[in-house]
Amino acid sequence: MSGANRIGSMVTSKRSPDLFSGVRTLVSGKKKRYTEDGFDLDLTYITPRIIAMGFPSSGAAGLYRNPMPEVKRFFNTKHPDHYKIFNLCAEKTYDISKDFPRVEVYPFYDHNASPLLMIGAFCKDAAEFLDEHPENVIGIHCKAGKGRTGLMISALLLHLGLASNADEALQMFAKERTYNSKGVTIPSQIRYVYYYDQILRQSENTITFPTLRITHVRLITIPNFDPAIAGGGCDPYIVVKCMVPQTNFNVPAREILIYDQYKFGYPKVKKEYPHNHVAELDFSSLNLLIKGDVKLLLKDYDTVGGHDNMCHMWFNTNFITKNILVFEKQVIDRAVKDTAQRNFSHQFKIEVYLEHVEEDLDLRLDSAENGGHSSSDDSLDGDAEGD
Repeated sequence: MSGANRIGSMVTSKRSPDLFSGVRTLVSGKKKRYTEDGFDLDLTYITPRIIAMGFPSSGAAGLYRNPMPEVKRFFNTKHPDHYKIFNLCAEKTYDISKDFPRVEVYPFYDHNASPLLMIGAFCKDAAEFLDEHPENVIGIHCKAGKGRTGLMISALLLHLGLASNADEALQMFAKERTYNSKGVTIPSQIRYVYYYDQILRQSENTITFPTLRITHVRLITIPNFDPAIAGGGCDPYIVVKCMVPQTNFNVPAREILIYDQYKFGYPKVKKEYPHNHVAELDFSSLNLLIKGDVKLLLKDYDTVGGHDNMCHMWFNTNFITKNILVFEKQVIDRAVKDTAQRNFSHQFKIEVYLEHVEEDLDLRLDSAENGGHSSSDDSLDGDAEGD
């Protein structure tokens, strides 16, 4: 359908459809849009029964994102009485009873991985609805319908047997959702698709969250975040968080702040220059325990202004079999996007040294007493493609 015909079929108000259609297309970027039968939506059929889309928006946001009335019209026209919407946004919601007859919320924050157990709960929920009737379809969205949506849809493709492995699931989503085959781009989100693939291959699909102790972190090559007048390099320190195990997946997971090297004051944060090549952060004298879903952030101390969030990664202790985790640049959130090597050398990597311990880390503690808070505080600027 030509652009002129598509625009002409959408004239439903006094607003200029030409203007806002162009804005929405611009906001969509490389994502494919549904432009048939008078619709123009940031929405894609990944399979005939699994739909990825951007957030259904009202008010001013509806001018540049999917307008809520048009999304409702699409589902009520194309799949009347046979659809269910899954909202993955922790930061955005809408009136369930007013907007859609069936909505489930599996919320987690932009630019972050989902809690591991939430993936299985979502896949079971979605699969059960699809099994209820052959005409049933599901619409899944986060904010932009790409990162978080891609993580969950890729896991669902594995769950339903529509993809044979994580690579195939991720590629299938990327091919159907985007023009440039760049679907899920944040390494931690990709990692959790691989985790779910491994779970499905286990005979009993059992998940255990062993407690481990971080003894040492090594940086191979020094990130460059300080100005040249200060010699470049950075003053690196780590922050470690763990997710609180959930029983209700319809609310965002809480996090417990396990350790903040800067606030704790040990080991002392020190300047690392680019010529050092290696930075050693020794935690062997601490009882730095982790369990389950773990977020390790690498930050840069600055004497003036706020500290820099240099990079981070999510991982889960269920899948750690050795005493060292090696994260190369291409599997570290945010660092992977620095293709120009402005902040991170192509040789950059983070090595995390661990010990298995008998002690069990209790993550049921009250969030306020342990500094727990949401991942929204740690969103990294410059990752607009993540969602």
